Amino acid sequence: NLYANSIVALDAATGRLRWHRQLVHHDIWDYDLPAPPALVTIRRGGREIPAVVALTKSGLMFMFDRRNGEPLFPIEERPVPPSRVPGEQAYPTQPYPVKPAPLSRHTAITAADLTDVTPESRAFCARLFAQFGQSGGAYTPPDTVLSVWFPGTLGGATWSGASIDPASGYAFVNVNEIGAIGMIRRRRAGAAAPEWERWAPGGGYARFWDDKDLPCTQPPWGKLHA
Repeated sequence: NLYANSIVALDAATGRLRWHRQLVHHDIWDYDLPAPPALVTIRRGGREIPAVVALTKSGLMFMFDRRNGEPLFPIEERPVPPSRVPGEQAYPTQPYPVKPAPLSRHTAITAADLTDVTPESRAFCARLFAQFGQSGGAYTPPDTVLSVWFPGTLGGATWSGASIDPASGYAFVNVNEIGAIGMIRRRRAGAAAPEWERWAPGGGYARFWDDKDLPCTQPPWGKLHA
């Protein structure tokens, strides 16, 4: 997993590695970098820094000096929950930039957060929520019980990435606010390898939404950040 979920800088003339930064360790959530990074010049302390801005589906924005990979804001390795799946070992920490703050919700969903957009949607989502053995925030590992975690596989930041206006210095990023649901279960006897599979009602990479694909959490279901 050395270069997975990473920004990798190569020398264009030789192809040699210049630097790399892994932004998600041992990705068991589908928290990949969904869009190409943005190249921008950042002005700090009276000097110009050629920078690269990268986003993740967990809604984090990382900024590096693209000459050497040094972060422009400190990055902390913060503890995250361990996996309880037999044979799995989740990475014990994940990188968080000190600035900016996460662009997406990173906290667990509770029954009080369920949608009230329509009575039908709320009833469906309440029945689904009652099936969960675990509700967690970002980097909560899939478990052997049906779980929901937030943000989900649709983000956070999405495939549109960031647009940066050099005149104003603003970065514009749209994010989704949709949870993911799933569990890790043993395959049926006689099934092809591997022994375990990711499963959820609606598919292995199901989202926390109702039977009409309306998110089960209260709006807003997406945000545009500047």
